[in-house]
Amino acid sequence: MFIFLFGPKTPFFSIFNIQHSSRMSFDTIPAHDIPMDVICTIFKVLRDTNRPDTPNSIYESSLRWIPEATHVCRSWRKAALSARYLWTNIRIATSIPWAIEFARRSGNAPICIITQPTHHPRLYECTKTLLRENMQRIRVIARVL
Repeated sequence: MFIFLFGPKTPFFSIFNIQHSSRMSFDTIPAHDIPMDVICTIFKVLRDTNRPDTPNSIYESSLRWIPEATHVCRSWRKAALSARYLWTNIRIATSIPWAIEFARRSGNAPICIITQPTHHPRLYECTKTLLRENMQRIRVIARVL
C-alpha cells in the first residue's frame, strides 16, 4: 500500500511504501516527476475533501484546494488547469469571477452548479447567466440552505 503526502510548501512528493512485513520505506521524488494522471487523481481527492466548516464558508472551503494543487510547480499547475473535471463543481456564493472562471476552465465537461439563497442582485444575475450559457452541460443544480 502506498501513502502519498504533498503540499504547497514542499517541492517533493513523499511516498511511503507500507509493506506486509511492517517495514516502511520512504522515497522522495521531485514533484515534476510524478505522472500527470496520478497528480490529477490526487487533486480530485483534494478538491472533493474540502468541505465547508460552517454553512457560511461554502465559498472559502471550495477554493482551498486550488493553491495546494496549482502553486507547487509549473507542471502541477498545467496538469490542474488541463483537467477539466477538476473545475466542474461551480459554487456561486460570493465570488462571481471565480464562478465564471470555473465554468471557463471546465470546458465542455458536465457541470454541477451549487448556489446559496441570496438577495444580492449581482449573484442572482451571475447564476442566471451561468445557467443560461451552460444549460446543455448542467448535470446537477443544487441549492445549499
